[in-house]
Amino acid sequence: MKKLIILSILLSILFSSCTGRKRRSYNSYKPTSISQDYANGHYYSAFRQAAEILRKNKSEKERNIALSIIEESYVKSLEKERQKVEDKIKYLQDEKDYDRLKLEYNETKRTYSEALELQRTYKEFRSSLNLIEPLYYEGRQLIFPEMNFSSLVTKARDKYSDYLLRAAKSYVKGVTNTLSQDEKNGSRKAYDVYVMLQNHDDEYKKSEVINLKDEAFRKGQSYIAIQINNQLKQYKGIEQNILNGLKLGRWITIGKDDRGKYDYNFLVVIDNFDVSKGDVQRTVFDKEKEIVIQENQTDRDRRPVVVSRGRLLKSRLEIIDLFKEAFMRGTVKKTDNYTKKTKTDIIEASTAFQYSYAIQNGDIRAIDPEYLPLLEMAPMPLPTDGEMMSTGVTKFTGNLESKIISEAFHNN
Repeated sequence: MKKLIILSILLSILFSSCTGRKRRSYNSYKPTSISQDYANGHYYSAFRQAAEILRKNKSEKERNIALSIIEESYVKSLEKERQKVEDKIKYLQDEKDYDRLKLEYNETKRTYSEALELQRTYKEFRSSLNLIEPLYYEGRQLIFPEMNFSSLVTKARDKYSDYLLRAAKSYVKGVTNTLSQDEKNGSRKAYDVYVMLQNHDDEYKKSEVINLKDEAFRKGQSYIAIQINNQLKQYKGIEQNILNGLKLGRWITIGKDDRGKYDYNFLVVIDNFDVSKGDVQRTVFDKEKEIVIQENQTDRDRRPVVVSRGRLLKSRLEIIDLFKEAFMRGTVKKTDNYTKKTKTDIIEASTAFQYSYAIQNGDIRAIDPEYLPLLEMAPMPLPTDGEMMSTGVTKFTGNLESKIISEAFHNN
């Protein structure tokens, strides 16, 4: 029985010893991440890590691993991405969704971006190699062939250009009624896409794109006539100021179209313009404040002492408040030459001049802190009637242009 127990213990020790040796042997083999990346087909990561090891002069073991895979990682990484982009270009379908968001984010645009990224990756690889070449492994110099991806980028760029051109044309395709508001909206959308196309590739079908863009711009315009009747004899001349100040945006033109016609007629009648006399209010405050002053003196024995005494500070503060306002009113009658309908609206513009400043005499330390900012304001007089008129016309012009844009553009 004793022999059997002893034999069992010896076998147990022997088995544990063998198992431990096997486990230690297994744990001593830890594949590096660079080897794992290469084995798993992650050639871009393998190349980057290998180049970094060789640039930093790591241990001999790490350098040998890096040298063993960097050449093939370089070629396989670039060729793998090249094939992926070529396959995408080959099997790209002509997309039909021309929604504004789709113009920026679609498979065709992504393919072009991937082609550009491949070109950037190649330049990045060459820059990395410039820092570590020449490289030798197992008695030969490693070779990293130069590659050219410009034709691939051109193919992908042209695919996206084709897509944008189809999108622009789709907005005006089938529209034949030259008085249709839908045609104007379609032409405006087409124009924006032609601008996108030129920003993407200014040389793509250059002459055709320029002609189509110019045509879309002309057809997208709303052509209007504006007549201003000023009923105020004392304010003659403001009609031209209003016309000169109108900023109607890209799609509204004051004038006739190619057929000599207007889309809309606007009649503006100015019937009221008041400027107040202005108001000046003056408020005077007499301010007093007692402070404690410490002075250096000498006592009877001629020793220096500090003596505190009170001092009353006085100041006069005058606050001047200015106010003047202007009011301008008119009516706007729009005639829609498509529908022959008319619409009348009232346009009003109120402007007010408000300004305050202060004048102080005496010791400024007696002034309450909340009034100090007024003392920093420069004195000025009330604006003249002419200045108020100019401000009122500017405000009225802004309100008028908003109304015209709303009626001639946003309502299309």
